Amino acid sequence: MNKGQKPKILQNKRTKYNEMDQSKKEELLTTNMNYRETMSKEQKQKILENKRIKYEEMDQSRREELLTKNINYRKTMSKEQKRKTQENKRAKYEAMDQSKKEELLSKNMNYKETIRKEQKLLENTRAKYQEVDISKKKELKEKRMEKKSQIHDIEKFKKQIKSGPFYICCVCNRTLYKKSVVILQKNKYPRQDCFVLQCSFDGKNYICKTCHAKLLKGQQPCQAVVNNSFVDETPTELAALEKLEQILIAQRIVFEKIVIMPKGQQRKIKGAICNVPVECSQTCNVLPRPPDRSGIILLKLKRKLQFRGHVYFQAVRPQFVISALNWLIANNPLYRNIEIQCDNISPELTNLNCPVTDQESIDEHLQTNVNRELLNEDTEEQDDPLNEHRSAATETCLQSILPNYPVNVGNRNCDNSTGREVINIAPGEGKHPVSLMTDKLCEELLFPVLFPKGRFGYTVERDIKLSPIKYFNARLFHFSGKFATNPEYLFFAQFIMEQKKISDSINKALKKIHGHSVTASQVKSNSQAFQNLLLQDQAYLFLRQIPGSPPFWQKFMYEVVAMVKQLGIRTWFMTLSCADLRWPELFQIIARTKGNNITTEEVEALSYHERCSMLNLNPVIVAKHFQYRVKTFFRDVWLTNANPIGKIVYYALRIEFQMRGSPHLHALIWTSDCPDLTNDTKDAYIDYIDQHVQAYLPDKETDPQLYDLVKTYQTHNHSKTCRKYKNVTYRFNFGQFFTDRTIVAEPLAEDMNEEIKSNILTRRKEILSKVKQKIDDVLNPSKPTYDPHATPTDILNDIDITEQDYQWAISLSPDSDYELHLKRPIDSCFINNYFIAGLKGFAANVDLQPVFNHYKCITYVCSYFTKDETECSQAIINAEKEAKEANLNILLKIVLDLGRNNKNLTS
Repeated sequence: MNKGQKPKILQNKRTKYNEMDQSKKEELLTTNMNYRETMSKEQKQKILENKRIKYEEMDQSRREELLTKNINYRKTMSKEQKRKTQENKRAKYEAMDQSKKEELLSKNMNYKETIRKEQKLLENTRAKYQEVDISKKKELKEKRMEKKSQIHDIEKFKKQIKSGPFYICCVCNRTLYKKSVVILQKNKYPRQDCFVLQCSFDGKNYICKTCHAKLLKGQQPCQAVVNNSFVDETPTELAALEKLEQILIAQRIVFEKIVIMPKGQQRKIKGAICNVPVECSQTCNVLPRPPDRSGIILLKLKRKLQFRGHVYFQAVRPQFVISALNWLIANNPLYRNIEIQCDNISPELTNLNCPVTDQESIDEHLQTNVNRELLNEDTEEQDDPLNEHRSAATETCLQSILPNYPVNVGNRNCDNSTGREVINIAPGEGKHPVSLMTDKLCEELLFPVLFPKGRFGYTVERDIKLSPIKYFNARLFHFSGKFATNPEYLFFAQFIMEQKKISDSINKALKKIHGHSVTASQVKSNSQAFQNLLLQDQAYLFLRQIPGSPPFWQKFMYEVVAMVKQLGIRTWFMTLSCADLRWPELFQIIARTKGNNITTEEVEALSYHERCSMLNLNPVIVAKHFQYRVKTFFRDVWLTNANPIGKIVYYALRIEFQMRGSPHLHALIWTSDCPDLTNDTKDAYIDYIDQHVQAYLPDKETDPQLYDLVKTYQTHNHSKTCRKYKNVTYRFNFGQFFTDRTIVAEPLAEDMNEEIKSNILTRRKEILSKVKQKIDDVLNPSKPTYDPHATPTDILNDIDITEQDYQWAISLSPDSDYELHLKRPIDSCFINNYFIAGLKGFAANVDLQPVFNHYKCITYVCSYFTKDETECSQAIINAEKEAKEANLNILLKIVLDLGRNNKNLTS
């Protein structure tokens, strides 16, 4: 029974009950009471526990409604019912032991005392309320209702985000959130040949809304599994392989450089990549193979054999590698021509053994060596024969370390190997790289563990055309999770999708110049004018389809500037961060996708490294959950009648990925109820700001939850990003000035004498510079000189500035427009702006900045909404200058390669 049917059945039962006469109602009630008396103690306990759980999950308004309903029901009870209830309670009380009776009596006495206090407080509040005038009463009522609605919205949001992508579509086999699926009813669809049934976690069958809409029209969805998108089960021979062992059996290897990002221990691609065909049979033929399954060898993969350093060092089990290859030869048509010769096995390997502690030390040593080699520029890289064949790496990918150069066998004689020395191999040396776009079966050859039977890749022929974007979407969201948890496959998918977009953009750029179609006759008649027109923008703008490229953000900026022109000055500039390491529901979702259920207490007990490992396990879920969290927060909190930051009418969003690899949201927001800032409306504007933005540390006793959130997420600590720009001490302007009220600093009169104006502003700067320095010395919680007991008077007396001079200084604007100083007590100079609903609901760092003039509005748009990689922009400019004489097709490819080599994106 689905949720839509339950209310209807309950309504029918309620209607029937209301139509009964009183005697019939009492008879039914007596029957139910008798049934309850026959129930066992365990049954009663289970019913009570279920009711308790349901009650705890209710929001406050629902609890109050239920309480009122129970009170009203008691009033309608007959005398006989009340008497019987009292007798039952008396019997229970008599059955208790003496200690239990005393405990219950004490509890009741305390409850009565609490009720008396609450009644007295209520009477006092009621008396004060009666003295308030009618307009004030109406205002208080509106605020109370707004707060009640806001609390309800936040609780609803928190409940929604606990649900993860647990629902499997029985057509495309993707795992999706509940809002994206409906319960499957097979009989309602004209076609019955598209279903590949998979039960979800609750034992029910679902279908996603996309497939649902297609099947209702009698059409086969392009992402349907039956559209040659089946996923073969990975056999045990392949599932047992470790990362390096998987690489050894692949017939294609993607070479890439990996670096570890800060804080989250996520990894990204740096520089270029290339696809190299290798012969896995030759690699495996020279591996000494121990006859017992416990035997291992130590293997180093180098860029070239003469290179001193290695890029991957791991213990490999030749027996597992050979077993996997034998399975592939027998079951995968792409491996039919491979032959394995094992005549070089040494008898001395029969006693080969490697303790677990050795393996752990190897892994630790491996990580240290790889980090050192990848972060330092080695002179050996300059002689790398693959550099000229590399394609650009455009994605920051959250993945484990993959060898940069799996290479051919070294100079060791494996016939005499004991298995205890380190083997150097070089399978890619001397091989010619192949483009991923022209290598038709590269997906199946790169990932034999994911495609064990060598079929159903993205290049396969399908009845319904399937674009690369939709293909990889289906793969990454597949219920098995094996694609999403393979970091190398994530990068491969991103590269193919982006390469396809770029290829299409280049084709269009060659056909259209400066937005106009060009005919052959126009080219013949005036070739020079055509060439000049060509070089105006097409060597640059063809990249605008690629997220993160300078043309992409240029186009977006123009759209936002147009919104500013049409809609006026926006009200807010908002930033939301991703506190993925602190969101317990995210770890519970990741664990549940692996078949484990963990409690909030177990999440709290996880160490930092355990949290990082879980997040890196499935980066697709992490990114998808942030997107789902943002959308749900907009729907359930921002855009509700509670209006936590005003009545939103328009907004523009940009999601970027920070240096640590986690997403980050910037938003421009327009509201309809914010007054313009003028001399006449200054007080109204201050009231509006105070209602929606806070910049102070709340009282710990009054609101402990908000206090902890502000301390955790909103307290600023100076870091190297504060000194990112030259000649700027702290670019975020912390610590902020303390003030007991919000102040709008006004500019000096335009007709004032320039010399007088300059003297006034110089004096203002002197005063505020002294205060700022003192704030940073005494009120910065991260410094040893921090004084939590300092007062504004103490601060100003220490620097010989009066309260009057300080207030005068912060009331003046240094330029021709207004400046805003939010209300900040002296203990909040390092507290960042926030709004309560955002902080309590989203549980991450939030920043809400009011904007009240066109200059600052455009400044925000340019600085935040067009942030791209400076290296990327400069490389594109240099490439265009150097390639002016080149053929257009060559020019576009040069720009593409250089631009993509010099930028970082995150998945």
